[in-house]
Amino acid sequence: MNETPDNEPTQPGDHQVPDFDFAAFMSGFRNQMAQLDEHARPVRRLIEATSIRVESEGSEVALTVTVGGDLVGIEFLSAAEDLAPVDLAEAIMTTYERAKQTARERSPEVLGRFLDHQARTMAQAEDLLRQAQARRAGSDGETPPES
Repeated sequence: MNETPDNEPTQPGDHQVPDFDFAAFMSGFRNQMAQLDEHARPVRRLIEATSIRVESEGSEVALTVTVGGDLVGIEFLSAAEDLAPVDLAEAIMTTYERAKQTARERSPEVLGRFLDHQARTMAQAEDLLRQAQARRAGSDGETPPES
């Protein structure tokens, strides 16, 4: 009687590994990442429009915070390569405190610019809608509404 289960190899090297198409896997992965990037683009623009970037005094790191002081980005600059980990950590924390303070000070300015941009965008959209309605009314033989 054979004590080896049916799904186990009887000799080392008797098993077969299914072929794996790594190139196809990576292609699919890249496509998924591109789609995620595309979906994230509007949110990224919003964060960029309402955020503040502050560089450390020694140019080791640059931190990006929202106007509320939330950390949304960290960039390690070339000067970071020469720092010991404890010194880099100190540069990050010091810069983060400065970034939060800068965000508090500049939040009215940043939010004002963002809201102005949003208002201009809405006004342009309303103008385009009125123009489209006027063209449609004109092509139907109706008198276009006055603006």
